[in-house]
Amino acid sequence: MDAQILKLAKQTNRQGLVDFLDSKSLDEISQLIRSQLTQSSTSEDVDPLLIVRAIFIGSPFASSKNGHAHMERRVLTFKTAFLWLVNDASTDNRTASNLVNLLLPELETLTVDTLEELASIVTQAISDQRPLHQRAFEILSKVWNILSTLERPLYDVLDNLLRAKWISQSAIALASAFNEMELQLPELDKVVKRMSSQLNDLEVDETPPFIYQLLLLSRKGHKREIISSICNHFNTKYSNNQSDAVSRMEGTVMLHISFAIKQDQELGNEFVKHVRGDKKHLLETFPLACLLSAARIHRLEDPIFDLLRSHILAIYKDGHRLKKCAWIAEFSNVEENMVKSVILDIVEKSAQGWDQVIQSLVQLAMGLIDNAASQGLWSKAGNVTKAQRNKDGPLESVMALGNDILKRMFELHDLVRSEILDQITSRVVTGAPSTSCFLELLSSLITESSHAVEPYLSNIKDTLDYLSLLPEATAERFLQVIEPVSKDNEQFRDALMLVLRKSMFAKDLSGRMVAVNGFLNLLTGQMNDNASPAAQGIAFESLGLLRRCFNQQAQVRVAAYQGLGALSKHSTLTGDIFEVLYGQFQKAYEKDTGVSSPLRLETCVENATNGGLPRLTEPIHVLLANMLKTLRRIDDSECNTVVQELANQCRGSVRSLLFRLTKADLEDYDLDKTAEFDMATHLGMRNHMYATLLLGCYEAAIEHEYLSHGNSNDSFQMILDLFNKRNAIAAMLKETSSGEKGRKATQPSESPVMSLECISKMSRQMFRQNNMQHPVRALRVDISFVQFIITTAQNCLKMGILQGPKPDFNFEYCVELGRIFLNILVVEDSDSSFINHQPKRGHSVLGGIIDSLRTVHDTVYQLWPHKMTAFIAKLSGSESDQSRNAMVSEVLNTLMDIVAKYLGDRTPLYKEAANVMQLIVTLCHHLDRAASDFETHTRQVIGWLESLAKNRPIEDISLAREVISLLIYLCGEVRDFITYKYLAQDMRKVLGDLDDSSYEDEDSQPMESRITYVMLNAKTCAACTLQLFSSLDQLYDDITWAVGRIKPMDSEDDNTRAFEQAITYRLTSCISVTLELTKSLMPGSHGETLIKVLTKLYKTLTALVKYKLGHPREIGTNFKDVINGVKDVTDNMYRFLIIYGQNHQADPMAIASKKGKGKGKQGANSREKAKILRESKMIPNLIFVVEQFERHLIQLSRKSKVDLMQNMKRSTSRDFKINMQYLTKQEDSDEDDDTAGSKRQREDQEEEEDVATKRRR
Repeated sequence: MDAQILKLAKQTNRQGLVDFLDSKSLDEISQLIRSQLTQSSTSEDVDPLLIVRAIFIGSPFASSKNGHAHMERRVLTFKTAFLWLVNDASTDNRTASNLVNLLLPELETLTVDTLEELASIVTQAISDQRPLHQRAFEILSKVWNILSTLERPLYDVLDNLLRAKWISQSAIALASAFNEMELQLPELDKVVKRMSSQLNDLEVDETPPFIYQLLLLSRKGHKREIISSICNHFNTKYSNNQSDAVSRMEGTVMLHISFAIKQDQELGNEFVKHVRGDKKHLLETFPLACLLSAARIHRLEDPIFDLLRSHILAIYKDGHRLKKCAWIAEFSNVEENMVKSVILDIVEKSAQGWDQVIQSLVQLAMGLIDNAASQGLWSKAGNVTKAQRNKDGPLESVMALGNDILKRMFELHDLVRSEILDQITSRVVTGAPSTSCFLELLSSLITESSHAVEPYLSNIKDTLDYLSLLPEATAERFLQVIEPVSKDNEQFRDALMLVLRKSMFAKDLSGRMVAVNGFLNLLTGQMNDNASPAAQGIAFESLGLLRRCFNQQAQVRVAAYQGLGALSKHSTLTGDIFEVLYGQFQKAYEKDTGVSSPLRLETCVENATNGGLPRLTEPIHVLLANMLKTLRRIDDSECNTVVQELANQCRGSVRSLLFRLTKADLEDYDLDKTAEFDMATHLGMRNHMYATLLLGCYEAAIEHEYLSHGNSNDSFQMILDLFNKRNAIAAMLKETSSGEKGRKATQPSESPVMSLECISKMSRQMFRQNNMQHPVRALRVDISFVQFIITTAQNCLKMGILQGPKPDFNFEYCVELGRIFLNILVVEDSDSSFINHQPKRGHSVLGGIIDSLRTVHDTVYQLWPHKMTAFIAKLSGSESDQSRNAMVSEVLNTLMDIVAKYLGDRTPLYKEAANVMQLIVTLCHHLDRAASDFETHTRQVIGWLESLAKNRPIEDISLAREVISLLIYLCGEVRDFITYKYLAQDMRKVLGDLDDSSYEDEDSQPMESRITYVMLNAKTCAACTLQLFSSLDQLYDDITWAVGRIKPMDSEDDNTRAFEQAITYRLTSCISVTLELTKSLMPGSHGETLIKVLTKLYKTLTALVKYKLGHPREIGTNFKDVINGVKDVTDNMYRFLIIYGQNHQADPMAIASKKGKGKGKQGANSREKAKILRESKMIPNLIFVVEQFERHLIQLSRKSKVDLMQNMKRSTSRDFKINMQYLTKQEDSDEDDDTAGSKRQREDQEEEEDVATKRRR
């Protein structure tokens, strides 16, 4: 029968085919189709599609004759073929695919009932979890669309499809079918939810195509839901899966998402909104990676990177603030470590199939560094030393994150190495604010990934051409960074040396300084190479080139001398460096012992004898110090005979030099009492240079004498003689120097010549307690020499902070000095010669020791922050197994005993006690808040401070300010706000009660006259009040920020309720303190500060009320207590403002204009004018904030059905307005006669009295 059908189908006249088919029953035709389709997979004799097509041709439904029978045959044929497709066809059957192509056009001819039946067949097959040929779903989608056109959509079929469990073989095809269906929004919503839930049941290789179909479905709507479901799926299912297969699959999905966003702009916008709406998505790996992938699309690049930069910086800033607000950290945390781990996880996965995020990661890291650098110290100064940066700050953490990203990307991807190096060198050359950070990155890359840097050395080599044009600090750091490259790469080293040779003879000073630093770095690098013959050759070549700069400017010579002195520690170079320095020194040394002056200073200063403009050419003091340092190292090195003979000759010259320095008088240097030191004249400038050079030479001589022969009486006497000569020059320079305008000039702050090593050793020997009979006692009893050592130590430490750690400036020396200084403070008292020797200006010796101890602490904190705990342990002498807080507490106890001793002496040392209190304040900030013993140790300090403040009526403002300030700070740390209130009450008693001044109120209550803290008195109260104001201001800022932190949290959570209680408790305490202050008389600037604090208070209250508006049903007792407390503050605020205004009705400007004359009159007028301008903004701003708070409070009362305004009186007064015309009138009155001025004053006074009357009404 099949052959006959095919034969008749080939004829032109189809009637024969129609008649033949009419003669056959429907069962026969169905059996034929089924058998042919079944045999198609095993036999290729007859194509079954030809049979099906012939039956359709032989069943014309348009014919009038047998039309119904033909339609039945067509339906039977379609159903038979479709059933085979659904039930029997394999998923990879090619015949089935072609059959669908044949059936699709025939759907238009089928009846509605048939279409519904077909849809039911597919639905049943899916419900039975039978695998279907993928193209069968195309029939389903077309059936749906046809029925939808006829307004007979199969909702029950769709519901059955969505309820059924989808097998993995059918899920993707079904998703594609949904894309082809014409769905309304309700149906689309159901489909999106069902497809989103299906993601969890898919295998790894099935996920990308399914998500692609899901993204295509987003064109119909529900974009945000689709993006959210995809991100949530990967965050939950694959968050901890690190396999390569999963990473590659995720990379493919990211490509699909990027492609979809590129095609659909609205989808990209919704994706950005989705991430921006909940910032926690930026703490999840997959959404952040998708965002970085989408950032390659130009229109989304700026929005995405702006979002990422701002959010990452905000997280680090919040984390930094949480470290300061421990009470907030108990309820709300910031995942700054999570941000770093997520981004670095993306960096690692960029090498496992996430190629599309590579460029975005590099761009993000660059943006983070540049953005953070532009907001920090680097934005104002390109040359910020390493010690000046706060390494714990949020900006530094962001820059460190950017560095870590770029460093790892450089290691993983050769693709971006050239770009990263280009970006680094570009910022170095252009002097960008982020230069220092990128130099640190370059240093890490060269040190840790030298093999990866080597192929791209040309990128760095190009920067050498700009070396002489860079700022000196930048060029010096750059040379230090590339030192390993120049040591290992001969070609690069030759190029560098060529550039340095040219720079050495550049016209500008900076170029020459770069050359000197460059050759010194080359020397350092080569000598660290175990002194191989090749390295020695390069070192000697560099040393020879450095000799050429001995005829250049003084700054160049200083750098060369200091660098060579530091390099003399290498035994290979010691002899040669000594030869060079000694030869240079002989040019300025007077060999003739008959001449009293051993130094020819005229050779060190240009135009010294001809009366021209003098200019320093030879820094003889630096040369002498480094030559002597090298000479001392000759004994520890094996030098040849020539060098030894030269060293012996030098020792003789040095002995003669030191002897003649002790015998030379000022007249021998043309610096007698009649010498001129006026810096406005050439002679005065020359003499000033002479004196400065001699000061340095005497210091170098003292250091050499001590380090070489520091154990004999003769040596110590020599040191004292040298010091006395040095002291005479310093005294004369201080007394006679004057500036260009004839004013006294301060002594120039030259870099100290003496090293920290010498100061440390000398101090240890001088101040040891068991050496009272030792010859060194001669130095200790000379108070001027002790003061010199202390001052020099402090200057040396400050210089070390700026220059950073060096071989002769290390941690051990600082620790030794700290222990010595602390021991002196423990031993000495008011009877000590250290306190009795008080200069006319500045600190006593004891005060200098305290300042030096604080400088030691600052030095360690800046240069070695990771060793701070070890430093405190050394100071306390405690065991290493003790907690940090215990060690800090021991040092604090020692310092507190020192303060008590100073205050208990017959002559109290208030100034020194205040300085020690500053050190106590500094150490209290080192207490670890996170430790369990924090509160115990803190309360010990609080107890001591309270005892001090309650029992000692000290009138020293500095000491009282430090004590009260620390007491306020520590009480805030342990949440002891009752002390705040007691302090405020005492301040009210000292300053005066507002109710007792000029405003009487029936509710006023008399204050008790007894003061709890007797340290608060008429002299100290003003300064201490400002400390309390400052603390309240910070507390209100913290509470406002805490309210912002509580908003994203769940209001039903127990942690949130506890957070709210902590906020309201702290706010209630602050309100009670503020209430006491509003009852006090606050004159002048204190009144302005109180207005600012009140403004902060009402802004904080407004923020809290706005938060409560989101949860109006949860009005607890704590919140009501806050509102009740504010009522009294508001009442007292208006009283304060009225009295504050009345105190200014006496027209202070007019009084000032009458009393003042000339410039004094203009100054008084300008100050009053500025004050009126401030008040014209502050007071209206305060009233506005109060009204905003009351407006939101009324809204909250309506929403919560709780009358929160029952105890509050609504503000109705808005007449707090500064009449700005008054200021103009007053300026004009300066030129009028007194009569006109008095008349205008009376008119203004009458007008203000009318305003005051209206206020009272």
